[in-house]
Amino acid sequence: MALKPIDLQVLFSRLNELSREQAMQKELLIHQQTVKTNELLKETDQKTHTVTHTTEVEQGETERIRNEGRGKGQRQRGGHSSKPSPAQEEDTSVEVVKDPNLGKNIDLSG
Repeated sequence: MALKPIDLQVLFSRLNELSREQAMQKELLIHQQTVKTNELLKETDQKTHTVTHTTEVEQGETERIRNEGRGKGQRQRGGHSSKPSPAQEEDTSVEVVKDPNLGKNIDLSG
């Protein structure tokens, strides 16, 4: 199928429109990419400057955490029973050996 001069005339008149459409399609891809990049930058900036909230801790777990921080010589505060938890009972069966001279001598020759 050969092109006739009248067909070429129509194609040449539409050439400007087609070139604009092609340029717009290329620019659209670049524009979409820059918009997506800006969104990612904002999101990462927001993540670095915000404080994340911790999950809720159950009621019994907070007391367990408090009890873990206490030593043998510290007594429990009011409202708690004096009966030690199973984890503390295991700790009492372990014998800790302490040096009586530890922390009493100062070395000044250093």
